[in-house]
Formats: sequence, C-alpha cells, structure tokens
Amino acid sequence: MRIDTPTITAGSEHARTTVYVVQPFELRTRGRQSGLAPTAPVQARDRSHAMLLLERTAHRTGIVGAVAFSRIGDTVTGEFEEPIILGTLGQVPDDLV
Repeated sequence: MRIDTPTITAGSEHARTTVYVVQPFELRTRGRQSGLAPTAPVQARDRSHAMLLLERTAHRTGIVGAVAFSRIGDTVTGEFEEPIILGTLGQVPDDLV
C-alpha cells in the first residue's frame, strides 16, 4: 500500500500516516432478507486517486455503491483515528452518510 509521507508526532516512536481506501458494497440476499455487504476494499495512493477509484468502483458489475475514506494512524500499532468520508456513490450503509 502506498501512503502519504509519514509525519512524526512529538513523543511518538512511530510514524503517523494517512491511508486512503475505497470500500465497495454489493446487495446480498439471504433467504427473504437482503442487505448491503462490503466487498474487497481498494487501496488508493492519495485523495485524488481515491475519488477516481470511487467513480470507477461504483460502476463495476454487481456493485451497488461505494464509499471513499481516509484514516490517519500508525500502521505499526494499528491505532487509527475515526475515518473521514471523502465521498459516496450509490447505495451505502446508513451509518456511513
């Protein structure tokens, strides 16, 4: 995964980085119930690339929607701040909009 240039936070031994992801969703049916389900996330280089991938991903066959987001955190420890939604297209879970 390519990420933005790491920045060192004062007092921290680890680099904090920004990661960009596009999460596609498909409609799955189980019995009489149907709902949105995430598919494999797509990693992006930066914000512009995430927005381009959002547009392309949301129009793939079987995909009903997608969300692009960024997160700032430490890839070594796995500690990340809350995601920042960059954009959505189509159907996405209600808790993402």
